[in-house]
Amino acid sequence: MNKIGKLIFIIKESHFSLSNLSSFFRLLQAKIREDSIKSDFGKKFFDNHRKPTLKLYIRKEDTKSEKISFEIFFTNDNTEINLTELSEYSFNHIFEEMIVMLKSDPLQSTLWGISSKSILKSIKEESNSRLIKIWESIIRLNVEQIIFGNSIIEINGDSIKITRK
Repeated sequence: MNKIGKLIFIIKESHFSLSNLSSFFRLLQAKIREDSIKSDFGKKFFDNHRKPTLKLYIRKEDTKSEKISFEIFFTNDNTEINLTELSEYSFNHIFEEMIVMLKSDPLQSTLWGISSKSILKSIKEESNSRLIKIWESIIRLNVEQIIFGNSIIEINGDSIKITRK
């Protein structure tokens, strides 16, 4: 699997709530686009008449497994050419933000989901608020792995493992 310029989410089961999936992709798309446009590097891609488009490639891992992978990447709107540089830049940003969030607060599960202390600490910025909502969607969808380049966030119940190569 070519992982260059892709943000990959692997979900354990092939059946899930459409509402949760829709919410997840809306939040993720808004966060990625917003962060990309805010940066000088990303802004140059959005300033011309051909706006980048986020694409989604869905595939079943194998016939014996229930796992599904969602691969997200930017393409040029008209030409369908992958915008690997923009994808790498944008996905690195959100992936690093997620790792910082996970390391700064273990997000211990409570009866109410993410601890209120964690939410109060992070809710100050809309971007962080959206990242928390994305994380909540990831948990609801039963995401097993988030892959970017050679880095992986593995989620197994309440435990999280971050691997960088």
